[in-house]
Amino acid sequence: MKLFKISFRINPLAETSRETKKALENDPKCRPLVLAYYYEDSVELNERKWDDKELFEALTAFVRYDLQVLSVALADAVKNSQKKGEPLSELVKDVIADFKQKLDKKISRGLDELKGDGGANKATAKSMTDALKKIAADVSEDAITKAADALKSFVETFAKAIGDEEVTLDRLVSSKAIREYEKIMAAFTKSTKAADQSIQGVISAVKQIKNKKDLEARIVAIIESVKSDVSTFEDYLSEYKEFEREAGAIKSELGNKTVSAKNLHDIIKDLDKLKGADKKAKDIRTKSANARRQLKQAMTDLKLK
Repeated sequence: MKLFKISFRINPLAETSRETKKALENDPKCRPLVLAYYYEDSVELNERKWDDKELFEALTAFVRYDLQVLSVALADAVKNSQKKGEPLSELVKDVIADFKQKLDKKISRGLDELKGDGGANKATAKSMTDALKKIAADVSEDAITKAADALKSFVETFAKAIGDEEVTLDRLVSSKAIREYEKIMAAFTKSTKAADQSIQGVISAVKQIKNKKDLEARIVAIIESVKSDVSTFEDYLSEYKEFEREAGAIKSELGNKTVSAKNLHDIIKDLDKLKGADKKAKDIRTKSANARRQLKQAMTDLKLK
């Protein structure tokens, strides 16, 4: 056994977008809140299975998903500050404090698992099952269909009110219609934001598993199966983002000086063609559930629990 001393650098902004990072770093009161910090500890591990590089990769896998969740929370804090005029530093302070507390506990628990009898097998299997579990909770089988149908109903009602000809809308009517559109899309975005986090979590978990020589063949086989499905996961993310872009044409049309019912109906026809992406969502849920079930059974059979 060898005693490894840990000084692991954590950058809270590692997964944030360029816009969010710029907003935080340009705020003098926020800047010190989002500085990188170090998790320090020591752990005794089997040196035949672990070295400094492999331990670093394990720690990186522990924190990747949490950093992605943090990036969304920080982006929301920036938006809320801009929209409501609240001090950004006050919103960020609570978000960062909660993140650090939860992450330190997670890393500590992860190190305990590495010390256990299951070692890398247990840590890897648990990390992957945790990531897969979120798919069931966050990926909807009909997110695009629901949004497309809601937009279709909205457009049909609106088009009936304005008639078939191009019309010039009163600003209040236009604003009201845009608000209705934004309400529908807000529900869609809320659903897909959670799905995006969960899918990215699985993709990250797969990509972080690089050293497989000390893993049981059964666990490696399950992980390779999930890895082979990553393209389906990525395709779904691309298609729901395409739906958001296509749907944005409705808002653009409503903001024009003249509005055409025909143009709105044409946009809805294009959105209807994207409903097929929901089949991928169902496929993702099924495959994730199967992989998670197999991993849990493997953990039981290999006495890794």
